[in-house]
Amino acid sequence: MATPRPGGGVRRPLRRDRRRPRLRRRRRPPGPRPDAAHPAAAPRIRALQQVARPRLRPPARRPGPRPALRATLAATDPDTRERRLCDAYESAARTHNTLALTEPLDPTRRPYHSRPYQVLHAERFAQALRHTVTDPALRDLPLTGAVDQWADNTDLLGLPEAIYGATDVLTGRAG
Repeated sequence: MATPRPGGGVRRPLRRDRRRPRLRRRRRPPGPRPDAAHPAAAPRIRALQQVARPRLRPPARRPGPRPALRATLAATDPDTRERRLCDAYESAARTHNTLALTEPLDPTRRPYHSRPYQVLHAERFAQALRHTVTDPALRDLPLTGAVDQWADNTDLLGLPEAIYGATDVLTGRAG
């Protein structure tokens, strides 16, 4: 008989030899796997890998904003949290500059208008990236951002058809 546990769950009954029952694994049939490459193709695959490897090698790992984001989550007071979050912003901006997608931009934090907060003013990066888009139809679309950035109404977030309608108006697709 199953016995109740302190957390409310029920343990599986023990077998006679005092071990818990285990799920059995299905064994594969003997022979080559159906998705395995043909053995004669192995030299050609290796040659292809040697040719493609330099181009497919991922870039060297940089620390990026992860340590700063972890420090942001671990911060216990608002001032430290803001400093760590700005460190993450600056790290992301430096990463943007090293990718050379646009001309280098100043990656330092700055005041948020007349308020006592520090921000990156990331719209500078969005504008610079927008100028690199070659398709005029795509480049001319407005930079609306996510719905949370331009709508301050929590009721709107629960109405997808209203969001689509507002997006159509912002992008000029409303008819």
